[in-house]
Amino acid sequence: MLARWMQEHASGTLDFEWLDYGDHPLPDFDNDQIFNHPNTHFWREKILGAEGIILMFPVYNWSICANLKKLIETVGTHYPELGRTAVWFDKIITFVSVGGLHHSYMSYSSAAMSLMLDFKCIINPYMVYARSADIEHGDILETAGGHELKARIRKTLTVKKELLDRLANRQYQSTWEV
Repeated sequence: MLARWMQEHASGTLDFEWLDYGDHPLPDFDNDQIFNHPNTHFWREKILGAEGIILMFPVYNWSICANLKKLIETVGTHYPELGRTAVWFDKIITFVSVGGLHHSYMSYSSAAMSLMLDFKCIINPYMVYARSADIEHGDILETAGGHELKARIRKTLTVKKELLDRLANRQYQSTWEV
């Protein structure tokens, strides 16, 4: 699996905790009960405790998948008067997506813009876009495209580590502001 390959090749560089949305799915968004769901609390705690986050997702219709949109929205809801505070503030975010065609590589851009502007996240300027032609049964193929993908993952993780190191002692703490 692509995520395992990333974990294996990041050892000594980044300390990962791999979380699969399928193991902790959120219910349909109803703008009410979803906030009390146990998996919402699970994701809030995990994201709050993380220095940086790697969001890995499939591309659907030239965008991030619906489950990632739901996760961002649910734990990003910020109504302090209702006891809800967003957990995304100031996180260092890296995007890893898997799609079928060459031209879907910018599918994450609207989510990145929202995380950056709404939650003051730092977006890793390097992202990974894996084409389905370079992966088979979750393994990266030993092809020219597969080798390029591995190099891109290594570079993206190296930049992620540098961002985490350089921004570790930031003095500011963001909150909701327009």
